[in-house]
Amino acid sequence: MPPHRRVDSEPNSPKGTEGALADILNLSQQLTPSKSPRRLRQLRAEIQARANDAEEADSAKNLQIADLTNQALPIKPARKRRKRFNRADDADDSIPNPVTLEERVREAGRHFVVVEALFLVDARLIWTVELKEDFDFAFEFQSKANKVQGQLHDVIALLPSDAVSLRTEPWIAGAFEDGMSGQRSTISNRLRHASLQVLMGANQLKHFRSSNSRFDAFAALIGYKPATDATAAHYSAFDAEILYDNYDGTINVDKIFRHPLLLKIYACILRGPYGTEGLFEGEYHLPQASCVQQIYNVTCTSTGAVSTCATLAIWMLSADTKLTERGDQTGISYRPRHATYAQRLHDGIRNNKAWAVDLLKYWDSILFPNNDDSADASGAPGGEDDEMDLVDEAFDGAPSVDAAPEQTNDPALQVQSPRANEEHDDGSERDDSCSPPPPAQSGSSHTGHEHHAEEQFPGEKKQAAKRRR
Repeated sequence: MPPHRRVDSEPNSPKGTEGALADILNLSQQLTPSKSPRRLRQLRAEIQARANDAEEADSAKNLQIADLTNQALPIKPARKRRKRFNRADDADDSIPNPVTLEERVREAGRHFVVVEALFLVDARLIWTVELKEDFDFAFEFQSKANKVQGQLHDVIALLPSDAVSLRTEPWIAGAFEDGMSGQRSTISNRLRHASLQVLMGANQLKHFRSSNSRFDAFAALIGYKPATDATAAHYSAFDAEILYDNYDGTINVDKIFRHPLLLKIYACILRGPYGTEGLFEGEYHLPQASCVQQIYNVTCTSTGAVSTCATLAIWMLSADTKLTERGDQTGISYRPRHATYAQRLHDGIRNNKAWAVDLLKYWDSILFPNNDDSADASGAPGGEDDEMDLVDEAFDGAPSVDAAPEQTNDPALQVQSPRANEEHDDGSERDDSCSPPPPAQSGSSHTGHEHHAEEQFPGEKKQAAKRRR
């Protein structure tokens, strides 16, 4: 094998550092008072040029050293990129069917976006903070910690029951947030593309070609206030025409959150791209294919849904390109904006304000006409939930029998099950007098069928609780 030939420098490369320094030293010795000013300028220019050559040579050498160092390092195999939808790989071996549980948790995240909020208050804290069972929702919006606690209750209400105890596990939290992210992406694409014409009309489509065209057409509609001598340019949260029905230039609580676009947005979320068909005629139509309204059994309007649609209407008409917590063009903070709207609605319902109660009734009359779960004057669905709470207390609080009754031979005095003499389908009698009902599971008064129904429609129990809140 022939010996390796050493190459000191590549062709046309600057002189090495040593040669340049020697030239600089030689030229500096010629800087004497006897030299003319013109010659002195020439010498200084040559010295500067040699110094530049030395700097380039030094930089080239450093790059060469770095390249040789990198080549000497062992080559590691490329790290396999983690797929988003395989969170269950991190589940403990003791957890049954983790892949199925992961999908159910992800579905809960999608559901959360539809009925509660677009974003979590704090995606890190909410999965680690301790749940306060006695949390007072009257103070939900008074601090960040309270907002997290209130939203945690909302999250747990939608989580599968077997995932609640695992909520601190990163793979469970990740699956829930994956579901939220996917639902936000689906909704944002639907609003700006598939549903755009039915939401805005064909004559408005030209304004959605770019961020600039949306700003020019809709900035004032969504609350943009140009800069003045006293204030900077900003987007007002409440002085925005898009929030009101028949906007009169004032913050009118009797008209806020009633703009038709807000209700049309929720119809498209619930029923698909063309979900607005028959909306304001009281004859809405569900698509033949399964839709969000059916999947999550959404039967009434939640305060979270109103806040979400108000926020989405602003984003849809904004110059922002993607639905993120902070707008990339407008600077609007969509997560706090949603919380601001939710707080006003929450306080209005909590304090039984007519504008808030009537608002939910109005949304229900448009989106869910003739539905039994529509809000009554108290803001609760039908008022039967409170009555049933009293009924539960009466039955559950009834005293237990201290001891079994003494046996007797007198048939008239024997205790017999009401079902003892029921007939089978084949006409034979059945005797259940010695067959006690199966014991209820600890910590639950539900039968197996009730529990299954609760899991199938986890949002049903939440809707009533949210109204009372």
